[in-house]
Amino acid sequence: MKRNVIVIVFLCIILTISGCGGTQPADEPTSEPSSTTAETESSKEAAVETPPAELTNKSLLDSIDGEMPTTYIMEMTNTIDGTMSTTVKTTVMDDFSKMEMSGDMYPSAFVIIYNPVEQMTYQYNKADNFGMKFPAMDDVIPNMMDTEDASFDPVELEEIDEVFGDNFIAREETLDGKPVVYIETKAIDASNSYMKLWYSTDFYIPLKYEVYNGDQLVMSSEVTFYDAAPDLSKDDFSPPSSINFQELNMDFPTVDE
Repeated sequence: MKRNVIVIVFLCIILTISGCGGTQPADEPTSEPSSTTAETESSKEAAVETPPAELTNKSLLDSIDGEMPTTYIMEMTNTIDGTMSTTVKTTVMDDFSKMEMSGDMYPSAFVIIYNPVEQMTYQYNKADNFGMKFPAMDDVIPNMMDTEDASFDPVELEEIDEVFGDNFIAREETLDGKPVVYIETKAIDASNSYMKLWYSTDFYIPLKYEVYNGDQLVMSSEVTFYDAAPDLSKDDFSPPSSINFQELNMDFPTVDE
């Protein structure tokens, strides 16, 4: 475009010079070069904004503002040492929770249900006709379905920042066509362990993570199914009537100081 403007201006100058010759009547107006086109192009260039700097590392994590849905169904596969595999299906509706685990570590599917109305936790194997139940007593034993304490909770971004400080990198990527933030921590102790994490910016959960010891992959986890708006009811968190639940005695002896 700049080249076209130069050509137009150059032609205007040529016409003006030729208009000043003897054959041109003195009282005929001469052509003046117009700078409108050049000014327009200059204005367009001035209007182009510099794109914002790409967020990375801590600034990228700080920019992510969202929370997991309060109701969801998530299925994930956990693998240890590349051989032992476990499938975990977690179903959550507000404070109601259910977790089903199957795979190499479980002869049959193992189920944990927490019912906040009853304030009771149920545990059983699907292949058995018996199980156990115990009340939620956070002061004695952490409720296994408590989303603040359970070991199967998704990794929180705040934990990355708190544990690793500046010893990580973060950048925007895609995983199977979904937008994610890729995070890779650095080894911070003699164990030489570090983690790779693909964090969903749609659902605010890790879709995949890997734990390494040096060059060896020791554990991995990947979400294989996720529904952020399932149709659930309280009945989905009721223990099966075919199971005979024995209540666990939680009356632990106290120690006098």
